[in-house]
Amino acid sequence: MTQNAFSESGAQSLQPERGAADHHSQRTTVGADLASSIGLGNERKLDLAVRLGWQHELGRHRPADHGSLRRARRATRSPCSARRPIRDAAVVGFQAVTNIAAATQVLPALRRRRRGGTDNHALTAGLRMSW
Repeated sequence: MTQNAFSESGAQSLQPERGAADHHSQRTTVGADLASSIGLGNERKLDLAVRLGWQHELGRHRPADHGSLRRARRATRSPCSARRPIRDAAVVGFQAVTNIAAATQVLPALRRRRRGGTDNHALTAGLRMSW
């Protein structure tokens, strides 16, 4: 993905600016998926799955300048640059699948990726019906 530099005008001294950025993302994940089933009676079962992994970013990044205000940049006379991307992350996931009727399943899932000081969380749910 390439993002061009831009600046805005019309706000007098508060004119936002941002430098160009170039991102190519390729990630690998090494880890384990663990799964088990628990019988709930009446031919119902609960399928549980856990994912634990380490994710590494292989792509190259040329980070953009962080956005700045033109007047503030001139006053400090120092360039505003972005931090290098953090390449390693811990990946944790949990999923449960159970039948709520003869041909209907519910599938909640939670995923978390921790990278440096940031966390990404995703909570999803699905409904599968077969006939």
